[in-house]
Amino acid sequence: MLPVNDVPDVQRTDGSIMIRNWLLTGPFLDSTKFNQDGYKDFSKSSIFSSTNSINYYQAKDYIPLNSVLNTNKQAGSYAACTIKSEVEQDVALLFGMHGSLKLWLNSKLVREETNPTQISKNRYIVRVHLKKGNNDLLVKLFSQTDAQISWTFHLDVASIDYVRKYAFGADFFSISEHYLIGKDNSLSLRFKYPAFIPSTRPVQLQIKDVTGHTVINKTLPAGKHWSLALNDLKNGAYKCRLIADLDTIQQCFIFGDHRKVFNEYQSQIKPMLSGDINRINVETLFQRFRYMDDFGTRNQYGEWLERKISATLFELGTILNKLSLKKEPYSRIGGLHIRGFRSSIDQSVDNYMVYIPQRGQLNKKLPLVMMMPYVTKQEPFLESWHVADITRIELISRLADKYGFGVLWPSARIYRDYNLNPIASSATFEALSAIKKNYHIDDNRIFLYGDCSGGLQALLIANRFPSFFAGIGVEGPELGYTQSDRYPGIWIQANNIIQTAENYKNIPMLIYHTPNDRKADFSIIKQLVNTLKKAGGKVHLDTLNNATKEHMFKLVSEEVVISQIFGFFKDKQRHCPDTINFSTYQLKYNKSSWITVNDKEYGKKAKVYAFMSGKNSIKLTTANVNKLTIDLRDVLKIDKKDPISVICNQKKLGLRYPVNGRLVLELTPPKKSKLLKTQLVEGPINDVFKNGFIVVAGTLGTPDQNETIHIAANTIYSNWKEDFFNDCETKKDVDINKLDLQNKNLILIGSEKTNGIIKRFANQIPLKVTGKYIEINGKKHLGESISYSFVYPNPVNSKKYVLIIGANYNRHLWSHVKDLPLRGWYDYEVWGSDSMVEAGYFNRYWGQSKI
Repeated sequence: MLPVNDVPDVQRTDGSIMIRNWLLTGPFLDSTKFNQDGYKDFSKSSIFSSTNSINYYQAKDYIPLNSVLNTNKQAGSYAACTIKSEVEQDVALLFGMHGSLKLWLNSKLVREETNPTQISKNRYIVRVHLKKGNNDLLVKLFSQTDAQISWTFHLDVASIDYVRKYAFGADFFSISEHYLIGKDNSLSLRFKYPAFIPSTRPVQLQIKDVTGHTVINKTLPAGKHWSLALNDLKNGAYKCRLIADLDTIQQCFIFGDHRKVFNEYQSQIKPMLSGDINRINVETLFQRFRYMDDFGTRNQYGEWLERKISATLFELGTILNKLSLKKEPYSRIGGLHIRGFRSSIDQSVDNYMVYIPQRGQLNKKLPLVMMMPYVTKQEPFLESWHVADITRIELISRLADKYGFGVLWPSARIYRDYNLNPIASSATFEALSAIKKNYHIDDNRIFLYGDCSGGLQALLIANRFPSFFAGIGVEGPELGYTQSDRYPGIWIQANNIIQTAENYKNIPMLIYHTPNDRKADFSIIKQLVNTLKKAGGKVHLDTLNNATKEHMFKLVSEEVVISQIFGFFKDKQRHCPDTINFSTYQLKYNKSSWITVNDKEYGKKAKVYAFMSGKNSIKLTTANVNKLTIDLRDVLKIDKKDPISVICNQKKLGLRYPVNGRLVLELTPPKKSKLLKTQLVEGPINDVFKNGFIVVAGTLGTPDQNETIHIAANTIYSNWKEDFFNDCETKKDVDINKLDLQNKNLILIGSEKTNGIIKRFANQIPLKVTGKYIEINGKKHLGESISYSFVYPNPVNSKKYVLIIGANYNRHLWSHVKDLPLRGWYDYEVWGSDSMVEAGYFNRYWGQSKI
């Protein structure tokens, strides 16, 4: 008798039911014997009565076949059980595995699959019929040789509606196997999962060209497969829509040679382009097409790639049509778009992807979900997984349509490295500004989503800029940096979101995180949640039924998580809070709603607790705050005509409403000093790279010295290009003009003797270089082979930086300048011949710190 699993009427359940009771046999190392499928009638077979059969209860969310069967070799196994159904019903079997699988239900083969890649939840789906009572299930499994992925298997039972709700299964919304249709070929249409997308009635087919004109509109007979001749169509891009019983699915396709279509669109578009942003957006699509076409040439043109090529060419076609009609081709256009803008960071192009609901939202204020990127391969955004994973993108796009949200995927300059510095937030806000030029975004309904390292980025930017966001939803955020020795201890303290968890108090937050997450430490997120709850925050932690999540092995259903998070955002809206609980270690992150910390005690956490204590009455308590601003324009219950009562640290102040609406309280005046760390200029070194900068190479030295400086400048340039796929601006000192001095952060390479700009600033920069030592800010560092870098306010414009890089000898390695944008955690660094000998921070007045 087989182990029994009871399955109720699945229509009454909201979720899936895990099959846990199994009879296992194996391992079979004799592939000849194992490959005989005669064992499918297992009730009459002796195979399960052999000594290597066991009754197994699946305590986890998968069967670890390697350990259960005690083998790491390529092998086979059978798993069998009885599903006892409460009622006769159609159900979905949802399963995943590594290796090969055959699945029989009541002696009927219902599915065969092979999966050599990572294991994911609900990757495969099949619709089956359960009779009331016992139903015998047999699964034949065969392992792969990849030792990096464990031999595992899992299977759930769910309702048909559950599968449809979350669109499980790869390419759920695909309607063809081929989207690049040759001139002599027909368009073959089918639903990828007809068992879950019913078409019992005739199906309506609509095909439109890039002008929006319907070129084919016909009724197809009820069924699963259709073939359509396209003889009357011109070469070009088209959009095909199938309307079935319950679903409307549309995809783009190309008729004719796709390269000829591209060349025709390109040749017609180029002469009509005017303006930088038009050229950027079109060239973005040109680059995207060339990359995909080259990829297909080198590999193969699979279904995924053909769909993406078709969508790109269709967008180019619509742009051509708009330009031909002298209409603006980008504003308030619905659908999925990959676009770009010229970044103020390095004056190069940065890209983003955006989805806009296609009906009823284009003329309204649009809520926006920002999908923060996770760390992936070192590849440009246009070649990254963020724009490649079409199944995930379509899931999110349909959720956007359902809830009326726009969705933004910024590059955030995040690729292979975690990039926890200000560059990521600057790039994110630049992308947000870019889409605001084309769409009416509702500033009170901007949300953040991220998973893994993307979850970290979502939490980090919300902690630093809590006034911007109406809600946060994350899954498995990686917060290991808070306990890492990769970063300086002082930097971790200043950027540890747990230390400033109260900043989330007014932002509703939903966190999904399983304790069985091997990639992201659950205990850290638990600490964050507990700290936030103590501060009165609105946070909910869902542990995902302790699902397993490992590298190449993810049994967390992203479809369910993202859907639930979008639902969570539905009724959320940013508001002006009566109470603010805010803290910061850094002036660059100094604002929460109507409170701004303008100055603070150096090296300490500034804290502000403020609330409306009555009409025109505000009460504050602060710690380590020297100066703050209350923006009364953003505060509720303030009457401009009446006096304002402010009680700050138990001291009562009677004040009038200021003309500009901003009430400035100077609690501890600074000592007299020409320099003061501010929101704009605070350090550390990597802060220099968050907005416009120029690498300035000195030319006053000897030929050998100038060559060494050139090597350093080229190292910074090539490193920037490697890290961020863009050029950065470089100039010689003699080419720097007045506007450069006023408006840019300057990375000055050399010394007073070799760089004209450093020479000009000699009396205003605390640097002395000799052959025996260097001196920075009054502190000597002895040695004849010393290199250095330090950040300081620009003497011409104290709202900008200078970053001084040099050495007291002819240095050719310049190892200390590599990756400064990513790792420049200090205000200054001093290096010996091949390693850092000292690093630290300047104090509040840009002098030497005692910390």
